[in-house]
Amino acid sequence: MAAASMSSHLMLVGLSMRTSAMASSYPSRPPHVCRSLGALCRGSHQPQHKHAGRALSSFGWKHKIGSGLTGTTRTGARKHTRHAEVSAASVSAHGTSVEPTNLDGSAVWEAWENMRTSGPLVQCITNFVSMDIMANALLASGASPAMVHGYEEVEAFVEIISALLINVGTLTGDWISSMKLAIVKANQLGKPWVLDPVGCGATPYRTQQCLELLQLHPTVVRGNASEILALAGVAAERTKGVDSVHASDDAFEAAKQIAKSYSCIVAVSGAVDIVTDGERVARVSNGVPMLTSITAAGCSVTAIIAAFVAVAPPGEALMATAYALSAFGVAAEEAGKEAKGPGSLRVGLLDQLHTLDKQTVSQRARVSVSSC
Repeated sequence: MAAASMSSHLMLVGLSMRTSAMASSYPSRPPHVCRSLGALCRGSHQPQHKHAGRALSSFGWKHKIGSGLTGTTRTGARKHTRHAEVSAASVSAHGTSVEPTNLDGSAVWEAWENMRTSGPLVQCITNFVSMDIMANALLASGASPAMVHGYEEVEAFVEIISALLINVGTLTGDWISSMKLAIVKANQLGKPWVLDPVGCGATPYRTQQCLELLQLHPTVVRGNASEILALAGVAAERTKGVDSVHASDDAFEAAKQIAKSYSCIVAVSGAVDIVTDGERVARVSNGVPMLTSITAAGCSVTAIIAAFVAVAPPGEALMATAYALSAFGVAAEEAGKEAKGPGSLRVGLLDQLHTLDKQTVSQRARVSVSSC
């Protein structure tokens, strides 16, 4: 598709087109409030999230420690059982033990419900392949998506959003210009933005553009293991397009390196998702293997992460990211119970994102936290 048509292509979803049925499914929403996570431009203000260790005491965010909580990995081959009575400070950047501590699933639900009732507006500068499912995943979750990427208006649009998502899937020079313009504006306004370095490592041009975007200091980077390894410059070979040929643990050190160097959160998707700020690490064991057979499922979870980060208290992007991955994974698990293949799983996933309930999320969410 010609670059000119890409620049002019505009799709606004969810700003005024919600049906009355959808509106009745959620509590009334306050006006969009863009909660700053701190200026992200190096040389002006240091990001607030790098060493944040405050307990979450507002917006329903709490580090709840499970007593006797059992977590099972996606493969079902490993189970973790841990009895713990520790304070919220024990999972902070300054007091986390090396041993992983399982968090109570109700914390994931509270974060999910907070995002859903807040209805953050997420601007998605993303690829054409992912636009449909990404927009629908955000809508089903209670957020408002806007697929706005035209160079002529991205800067002005950033002024009204809650968070910005940058996805480099279908990459062209025109799109890169729009991305950078939007990012600079978001940084100026102190609004969070999330980078999905799709296919980083596949071609020199793509890798270079991802590195230049990383230099603009995203709040969160979410990619598969191969993409994160390439972004850190430690991949031994070119990636297999957008597919990962590595396990998430293979990219753990690379993720820590990026997190520390760019003062951001790095999430590595895999059988067990890894989220780190370079000092703490959260592991998320929710989801189903069949998600890898759905185009742009990963892109969609990155959009959900942006929505969570948009409404999280300052300094809590790490836990917001982990909670988003867990809630999305729980929805996939529920959808997988009836799915006969990728097609029915895709539809079921959207339905489950729309109907997730407290009991399901609280019982099935599996998130553990430890120091790196």
